[in-house]
Amino acid sequence: MRLGREPRAGTLLDELAHRGLFTDRRGGTAVVFSFHALFSAFLRARACAELDADALHALRVDAARLLADNGHADAAVAELLGAQAWPEAFAMLQAYAGNFIAQGRTALIGQAMAALPDAWRKLPRACYWQGFCELAVDATRALALLQQAHAGFVADGDAEGAFEAAAAPSATCACCRACSRPSCTAIRGMR
Repeated sequence: MRLGREPRAGTLLDELAHRGLFTDRRGGTAVVFSFHALFSAFLRARACAELDADALHALRVDAARLLADNGHADAAVAELLGAQAWPEAFAMLQAYAGNFIAQGRTALIGQAMAALPDAWRKLPRACYWQGFCELAVDATRALALLQQAHAGFVADGDAEGAFEAAAAPSATCACCRACSRPSCTAIRGMR
């Protein structure tokens, strides 16, 4: 398992954990190390003080990739958002959104999308995921977001995205074709 750019990182972390120095080692199929919150804050503050902005940004993006590669996509997204690595955070959200939804973690997607700058939240795929996550919570808001996503996909010439945006709300509507509710009429209008 790769632990970063330092080739001795695994050995050093294992030694810290063995000595009980603010580091916890959890085994299983994959070894996971975690720092005490205060030690973690100290290390982050030290990195901020000693690294220039570009090096710190690169380190955080690299850490996020390691987290995702080792099954911690949620922590990876949080790290990327904290680093204000918007393209990487958005790409990671897109890559894992389906998994998060399948796990019932729609709130995580909503919170992550809310942390993105407005320009990123308005992208068709962002509107799609936000709308999809809102379907069970606020159907009116979900429909507005999915309509925005659909229009964006159509404008971009993305037929697959347009289809996904149009199909998402219809999966939750058990109404017949003759239904005259405004939401159902709007759904039919996206097809």
